[in-house]
Amino acid sequence: MNYSPRFCSLGLLVTALSGCGGALYQKEGNITSTKPAPAHNDVTEKASRETLKLILDASVKVKGTAVIKDLDSNEELKFGHGTASGLALSNNYVLTVMHMLPAPLGRHEKIEVLYSNIVVEEYNAKVVKSDPSKDLALLKVENCPREQCLTPYAGAIAGKIEVGYLGMGAGYPFGGSETLFKGYVAGSSHDSEKRFTLIDASISFGNSGSPFFVFREGKPFLAGLVQTMQMIKNKEQGTLNTGMAGVTPLEDFTAF
Repeated sequence: MNYSPRFCSLGLLVTALSGCGGALYQKEGNITSTKPAPAHNDVTEKASRETLKLILDASVKVKGTAVIKDLDSNEELKFGHGTASGLALSNNYVLTVMHMLPAPLGRHEKIEVLYSNIVVEEYNAKVVKSDPSKDLALLKVENCPREQCLTPYAGAIAGKIEVGYLGMGAGYPFGGSETLFKGYVAGSSHDSEKRFTLIDASISFGNSGSPFFVFREGKPFLAGLVQTMQMIKNKEQGTLNTGMAGVTPLEDFTAF
């Protein structure tokens, strides 16, 4: 399968900011999946209050801004980078996707990044670790005034993910209020450099970085972070949303 990135920003904004809070991928043809596994993960129709609280508390809002200089015109421009989501690992550390973060300070082709800022909820944060090949970044909250500013995820990581598993996640679509989404694990997909676990969940811009959980015996297990909205290119209708999203493969997530 051959994918090509379709950026939702234009001009200098594409260069200054490495994403837009919701990466898009498009391809020719159809996305395929493997034969579904038996539905043996015992998902109840309605999640318990404890489960919903665990999922909602684990997701945090992440946003970034940058001030850049156009090296051709010498003009300074400020861009709001939009909002994404992330997973609270502790009171100070958050895991999110790298593509939504502002570019580092310094010169980048025809621009120079003069200032960049990352905010988790209402707290300033900085990147302490990143891996472009996995599209993951670890953020550290720097100005938390209280003992407890974030509620870290206290559950377990899924040992495996199979097609047919039902899952649920939470994020901040379009930078608004936190919302839930759900969907089945539908298969896998990849571009020239990265593979994704596909879920048939409806997500929007701002959901990049949202933690996704699969269920076993009614309990949620962390399965990865949402990284892409899967798009398909149709010659007659243009680029269409497939209704599927790409999630970090477990091996990338656990090896980071």
